[in-house]
Amino acid sequence: MTTDARLQVTTTIGTIERRIFVGKWSSTYNFTGYYAAYSSSICTYTIEEHRAFLTIITTVIPLVGGLSRTTDVVVPPLARLDRPHLCRRIHRLKTSINQRKKIIRLQP
Repeated sequence: MTTDARLQVTTTIGTIERRIFVGKWSSTYNFTGYYAAYSSSICTYTIEEHRAFLTIITTVIPLVGGLSRTTDVVVPPLARLDRPHLCRRIHRLKTSINQRKKIIRLQP
């Protein structure tokens, strides 16, 4: 070994270990200097909405699905409730149409 080396041939493993590893960590932190050096005087931010179209689509599709399901559930009972009234209207319409056909046939 050369004379410039930090370790001698007779150096023990314990000495090498103490020199290689950190013996004690400092647990005191001081961020004052860091914040003073890198602090900003103004803070601004921008919100970019890249998916506006996708957001609209994903909102409208469930809305349409919910409306069609509501229609499937609500309309049949309402139609059953209004059935007698609907039958009378259809009968009146048929009568009116038949009377018009008779009037048209009678004219020369």
